[in-house]
Amino acid sequence: MLFLFVLSGACALAYQVVWVRALGLLVGNSLWAAVAVVAAYMGGMALGSWLAGRWAGRIRQHLRVYAACEALVAVWALATPWVLPVLTRLAAGFGPELFRPWGLPLLGRFALSWLFLGLPTVALGATLPILVGRVGHGLLGGAVARLYAANTLGAVLGTVGAGFFGLPLLGEQGTMAVAATVGLLVATVAWFLERLLPAGPEVMPTHAGRPGWYLLYPFLFGFVALSLELVWTRILLLHLGSRVYAFVLVLAVYLLGLALGSALARFVLPAGRRALAWCQALLAFSLLLQVPILMGFSELLAALGGVFKPQSFLGLELTLALAVAVLLAFPTLCFGASFPLAVEVVPGDRSGGAHTGLVAAANTLGAILGTLLGPLVLVPLLGTQGLLLAFAALAAVLAVTLCSSGPMRMVGSSLLAGVLVAGAVLPRGAVLSGAGVLQEGKVEELEESSEGTVIVRSVQDGRGVWRSLEINGVNVAGTSQELWAIQRLQGHIPLLLHPYPKRVLHIGFGSGGTAWAVAQHSSVQRMVVAEISPAVLRLADRLFRNVNHGVLGDPRVRVVLNDGRNVLLATQERFDVILSDSIHPVFAGNSSLYTREYFQLCRDRLNPGGVVSMWLPLYSLRTDSYLAILRAFWEVFPNTVVWYNPNVLNEFTVVTGSLSPPPVKLRWEALADPGLQPSLWEAGIATPDDLAAMVLLGPEEVARLVANHTPHRDDFPEVEYLSGRLLDREGSWLANLTVLAGFRSTASPFASFPGDWPQAMRRRDQALAAHRAELARRMAAR
Repeated sequence: MLFLFVLSGACALAYQVVWVRALGLLVGNSLWAAVAVVAAYMGGMALGSWLAGRWAGRIRQHLRVYAACEALVAVWALATPWVLPVLTRLAAGFGPELFRPWGLPLLGRFALSWLFLGLPTVALGATLPILVGRVGHGLLGGAVARLYAANTLGAVLGTVGAGFFGLPLLGEQGTMAVAATVGLLVATVAWFLERLLPAGPEVMPTHAGRPGWYLLYPFLFGFVALSLELVWTRILLLHLGSRVYAFVLVLAVYLLGLALGSALARFVLPAGRRALAWCQALLAFSLLLQVPILMGFSELLAALGGVFKPQSFLGLELTLALAVAVLLAFPTLCFGASFPLAVEVVPGDRSGGAHTGLVAAANTLGAILGTLLGPLVLVPLLGTQGLLLAFAALAAVLAVTLCSSGPMRMVGSSLLAGVLVAGAVLPRGAVLSGAGVLQEGKVEELEESSEGTVIVRSVQDGRGVWRSLEINGVNVAGTSQELWAIQRLQGHIPLLLHPYPKRVLHIGFGSGGTAWAVAQHSSVQRMVVAEISPAVLRLADRLFRNVNHGVLGDPRVRVVLNDGRNVLLATQERFDVILSDSIHPVFAGNSSLYTREYFQLCRDRLNPGGVVSMWLPLYSLRTDSYLAILRAFWEVFPNTVVWYNPNVLNEFTVVTGSLSPPPVKLRWEALADPGLQPSLWEAGIATPDDLAAMVLLGPEEVARLVANHTPHRDDFPEVEYLSGRLLDREGSWLANLTVLAGFRSTASPFASFPGDWPQAMRRRDQALAAHRAELARRMAAR
């Protein structure tokens, strides 16, 4: 039976991974929408635990009720592809702005999340109390510990299986189908086991009376555990990067600690409150110990790398997992042990299933509050370091309240004093200082906002001294020569391809260089900027004015705080030009802005003759990933051109597509517009020949290049999962540039060209050869 619950946990995490991804497309990938999804998921779990506890005394065939719950969830998972499109049409009616009017669009998205997740999560939440009622014997906490450990171990397998194998190889629907098949198998076996397995003996209640305020303990345990998971993830992203595998790795290690802690709790159950008190004291101590570990985490990674010398993706992930385990082992063991110990300690004289359901509901409600308050309130208010120390202090206080005997009072008081001293002595942000990204260059600003850790650094390297704007260690904009130029190109080229652009949607503000280029076109009457992070807007407006010239103050500019894809889904507005200026598609959550379904959304929001552009990097993408994205774009916009700036060695291309049929029409006369010339010059464009030399592939070349490739699509996010395994940045850059150069255009794709086309092509080809030679030299030197 424990093996069934292991499989159940694996299926549950596979469902959760796919549902959270799918709902991110429906309600948006903003932090608020993501919190709404997680809160809805955990709210259903809490309700299921409570209901199962209420009805536990009436259940006679526990395994068959458990089987029914598992079967219901599996069937719902299989129905997901048919249910979500209906909810998507409903979500589109809420509008693109989350907080206008009065936050109703956000509440509507929350309601949709609950509507979709309510039934299956209630069923999932009911499974633990139901099985406790069947297998419980001896101490109630022992039954809970065994089942909770088995289910959480299964969750580890589900996390690793879905993240490392299911989604990369099978896609979302394939992963869901496999998980649902296993879930139906579990349900079938459990149904027939009802008559074959004898019922467990009655559970011996250890406390009489009502739980009362004792339920505050499991509530606080859940609150601290979920808040800290978010804090650790936030900090570790600065070390591990924001690729999807970093999230998978942290979650897998976290869940493994919970499983082991729950299994170990069985050995200390008879100690009851004293054992739970010592568990909280150990938690407080381990959280204090995390401060020096985090301050030297880069050195720890380097030391482990020197010992194991990973040469492959698997070796690297195992090395990183070991480092994460050093950080998380003790606190997660404490979290895992706390729940079964709380079941044993909280008073109650009802059946095992009822009591377990009540404690589980309290624990999950605390987790919901931690999910909401942790990232949205506590991190911006206290910072990750302050929150870490605050939870260490809370754990010390809980230890003393649980067991106020002499030794524990002394231990708790000492730990509390240590927290106070650490808070007074340590400079703010010390736990972040160990991140390599903060040790390179000079940190000018660091803001721990609700959306992420936003950093502005001044960097000195072979490109000179330049500023970098980063979220969770990922560069989103900067003032280096190639970044400056690409921002201007991203703004100018698509507008030059439109005969009279008046309404523009700009997705991803960055430092604002692209928005400034757009604003120089006098025909533009309205520019909607979709940006997910208010902190990026604030820092860009304050520190990157030399790039954006205060464009946010332009009366034509309107900012929408939301995920760009969700803006396209929910808006009814039509645009002449859409600029998709997202973060690199290899980072978690960003590949949804590089799929065929996303480009179809763009097409549906364009006016006749409209133009769309996409920033598409050459580095850290497998060639088949780059071409899968290009194929998806070309299928929606056959009149596609790939642009590359030959004036500087750079890692980027700009891809444009038009609803107008070929040939490509461009307003060459606009290059002589005095209002445009200054910003065009910043991009290296003074003459028609300068712009023509940036044409890498015309529509015919793109069609030949992508003919034998499958498009990147929502269901199969291979860019995040397969390109996410690449370790060689410059090697992928050179490989992609070489492939594109092999298909480079020779004939003009334009309806007319007022310059010397052969001369422009010779200039481009010379630059391509020089850039490829420089990359090859770097790789040889490395």
